[in-house]
Amino acid sequence: MTKREFKKRAHALFLRNNPEADIEWVKANFVTYPTGVKGWYGLFTARAPGHRTSTMVVNADDDSIMIR
Repeated sequence: MTKREFKKRAHALFLRNNPEADIEWVKANFVTYPTGVKGWYGLFTARAPGHRTSTMVVNADDDSIMIR
């Protein structure tokens, strides 16, 4: 997965549950986890009317993606 694909997948996943949100990426880095798995780590700021602004953490590899 490329950096562009990582951001696109994370954006689509987040907007599926938060369609009115606007996100701004802080960073997206390729990482190797302690288990040896290679993947992506990123941070983005999410804003939506009527909600407080939050910084979200995204972890992904070729099999899965998780936003916290």
